[in-house]
This record gives sequence, C-alpha cells and structure tokens, in this order.
Amino acid sequence: MIREHFKNIGLTVLLIANVFSCACASVKTMDNSSAPQTKSATKQENIIVSIPEMTSTAEIEAFKFTKESNPPRKDLLLKKLENYIAPLQKVDLVNLSNWAKTQMQDYKLPADFLTGTQVEQIYEAKDITVLKLKVADLPSHTPIVKRFLYLLPVYDSSTTEIKKIFITIEGHAEE
Repeated sequence: MIREHFKNIGLTVLLIANVFSCACASVKTMDNSSAPQTKSATKQENIIVSIPEMTSTAEIEAFKFTKESNPPRKDLLLKKLENYIAPLQKVDLVNLSNWAKTQMQDYKLPADFLTGTQVEQIYEAKDITVLKLKVADLPSHTPIVKRFLYLLPVYDSSTTEIKKIFITIEGHAEE
C-alpha cells in the first residue's frame, strides 16, 4: 500500500516535470524562431528539432508506428542521414536531458554514431516515411535506468529527401 502510494507520487512528479519541460522547450523554440537567422545556420541545422527527454509532440504522436526492423529502402534512407552527422553532433544533449544532466556534461556523440543504428519502428503514409532509430546508449544517473538517443527522420516518400529530424532521449528502468 505504501509502496503504491509512493509510486503514484513519483508518477505525479514525473508528469509535472514533463509538462514543465515541454513548456520551457516551447518557449525556447518560440524565442529562437522569432530571432533572425545567422549566416552560419545551415539548412541542415534548421530541420533538426530537439524534443526534451521522455516528452513528445503532437506531430510525433500522430505517427502510427509499426514494428519493422528492415523497412524497404532502409539502406538508402539511412545513407541520407550521413549528411547530418555534424549538425546532429552540435545538438546540446545536456539540455535535451531531463534526469542525467551531470552525467551528460562530458558526453560527446561519436562521429560514427550511425554505425549500428537500429530501426525500431516505421511510419509510412502517402507523402512521408518516418523511421524511429535508436542510435546511441547514453550515460545514466542511476545503474537501473537505461537511456538511449533516438532520431526520427521524416523523409519525403517520393524523393527520400529528409524534411525534418526529431532528436530525443528515451529510457526505462530495469528492475
């Protein structure tokens, strides 16, 4: 009974933290979008959308993912991501993290992070294809929590060009 009570309190705190985090990310996004773009901001950097750890967006929630480890054109789609290695390495993963900021301070996404990328899910519609890719194991704040970096590239179905790349952190506790 007591354990269940504390579990509910923990879930409530987690929910409040996620809502607060989403609100802060939204405000930051609005501030950045209204600021003039500098010449150093590339097209590649402009299509990368950072989503705070363990949160989502309405756009991502609309994707009806199915389990698929070997989608059609997988190699071609993954090859397209190679053009985005440098901009993805510039993403501030510490600010993306909600729970392991201290452990993430010295973490750098390696140059070969796409090697061994796992396709976990796929969403296909008439005009877009979205892959959910697990790309890296991340440092954690506790040994029982496993954390992973995910990319969700959104491709134009007809040209296979990347329209947007969501980057986020997901994790789970192993008990």
